[in-house]
Amino acid sequence: MFKKAFLILFVMLFSISGMTEETENTKFFIVHFEVGDNWDKSLPPQQQPKFREHSQNLNRLRKEKVIVFGARYTDLGVIIVKADSLTKAEAMISVDPGVQSGIFIYKIEKLNIFYPWEP
Repeated sequence: MFKKAFLILFVMLFSISGMTEETENTKFFIVHFEVGDNWDKSLPPQQQPKFREHSQNLNRLRKEKVIVFGARYTDLGVIIVKADSLTKAEAMISVDPGVQSGIFIYKIEKLNIFYPWEP
């Protein structure tokens, strides 16, 4: 619980830079990744099946400016994505190769920014 609260605080304070102009017109969603049932604890992340494809997918979304923030902590990860709706964000994440292979599971929620980062 502490890790989750710390992460949300960190995201709010340091990651929303440059998003203030878009906040009223753009919807943001927080995606929390955890290892899934098919994660092999005996292998490092780079050797997990479909991990490379998962990383390539996230990199593509970042280059397309869909992902505005990403971080890892312990065995967990989080990204913040832009999408028109929760349904579209869910559709985008559900086809991720790491999710489809079962090495990751995720939870996605709308992110309501009430204190945008202003440097």
